[in-house]
Amino acid sequence: MTLQIQLLLFADNNGTLGESIDSVVAGNSFYLQILVGDFRSDATGLIGFLSSIQWDSSILQSLDDPFSAEQVITPSFPALADGALDNSLGLISGLTAGALPEFEFGQAIGVNQLEFFATLRFSSQGNGVITTSNFLLIPDISGLAFTDDYVNNAPLIPTPPPFAENSTGVILVVSDPNPGDTLTFSITGGADQSLFTLNSVTGELTFKAAPDFETPIDADGNNIYEVEITAYDNFGEPATTTLRGTTISSLNIEVTNVNEAPIITSGTAANFAENGIGVAYTVTATDPDAGTNLTYTLDNTLDASLFNINATTGAITFKNAPDFETPLDNGTNNIYNLTVIASDGSLSNSQAVAITVTDLNELKGNPLINNGRNSIVGTVGSDYITGLAGAKTLTGGGGNDSFVFTNMRDVGQRIADFTVGEDKLIFTQLFSSLGYTGSNPIADSYIKFVQGTGANSAHTFLQIDRDGLTGSAIARNFLQVNNITPTQLNNINNFQF
Repeated sequence: MTLQIQLLLFADNNGTLGESIDSVVAGNSFYLQILVGDFRSDATGLIGFLSSIQWDSSILQSLDDPFSAEQVITPSFPALADGALDNSLGLISGLTAGALPEFEFGQAIGVNQLEFFATLRFSSQGNGVITTSNFLLIPDISGLAFTDDYVNNAPLIPTPPPFAENSTGVILVVSDPNPGDTLTFSITGGADQSLFTLNSVTGELTFKAAPDFETPIDADGNNIYEVEITAYDNFGEPATTTLRGTTISSLNIEVTNVNEAPIITSGTAANFAENGIGVAYTVTATDPDAGTNLTYTLDNTLDASLFNINATTGAITFKNAPDFETPLDNGTNNIYNLTVIASDGSLSNSQAVAITVTDLNELKGNPLINNGRNSIVGTVGSDYITGLAGAKTLTGGGGNDSFVFTNMRDVGQRIADFTVGEDKLIFTQLFSSLGYTGSNPIADSYIKFVQGTGANSAHTFLQIDRDGLTGSAIARNFLQVNNITPTQLNNINNFQF
């Protein structure tokens, strides 16, 4: 016999059957339809069908509760509807109905075509994506009722529909209308036969490994997998009899693309020195679907309100420079907790991130002492040195040091050991005091770099023009940086504005 059964998913449009879909994102409701048909070589139709259907109750729940078989079975099978639902087990058992009470009183259905037998409504829970492979249909072969007499028909292997990537389910095929026959199946050819497994008893064809649309491994690399199946029955044993029905079918199984969620590849933790306003963490992610543009966001919980995120680059910055001595995080322990999200517009992925604000050794000069060149010397670690007013020589020592300038009264200071790529000049407060609202004072001609002369020829003088190109002020020496050239210092990465 050849009874073909197919499962299809449909969208749930507020309790109304919507468009056909390949998969369902967890948290949504949807419809599942069961289709059956008689595809024998001399098909005459069905007059009855009996099956059970199972699912994982931890991720799926039937919405047809309280259950009524008459409500879920379609008008094509109007007689003797029956069945029982147990949501706790994930089971509808004994779902059955007749196409007609007696064939001679009506017209047969399902002749060489699939007929809708039942429409079931479910809700998905938890995480992940639901496909038809999440359901197991168990037809009662002994309960099949065809409209013709007992004759032998060769097995029929239908053309498979498109197959969604990342899945392992197949159409369930039951062949031969003769109840006493036993079917045997085998893979007998095809360029991609090694990629498949065929149950020699049930005829269920599956991929050995779920196919990936983005990385096809079929012989032609075009996501069309070729396999030949031979199916035969045992009608008229012994096997040498000419009565035996045999079908050989070459199948082309097309694997189709399914939208896949992004994968976050950046780490779960980062350190960020206090008083800084640069990038504290950058979210990075990949998407299995080629050409996908990702968008980055933060959820609205924990310490998210203290941060900005660039939706395109994933760069995360503090809205205000953090102070180790006055933490503002939820736990007041200088560990700022975020949940970062990467989205492709339909699906998203999230990850918890902890940004730890680290302490800097903060050194400040005395603005009341201006009777000579005073020295402020840092440590072997990272220091945050604020000279304040008056001529001073600033020495950072080891580590990544920050030299802070608050306003134009800090003029005349000298840095003895600035290291490009490690240390920074912090001009945020200084340019705020000048009313500057741009982002790059170097490009806007507020800062110039001049090579020293004579005894200072190895050093660079940083000059500041208080009003850039727009006013009448001229550039004046503000800071001397020892043992560095103007070219080395003239880099926005040496500064924080």
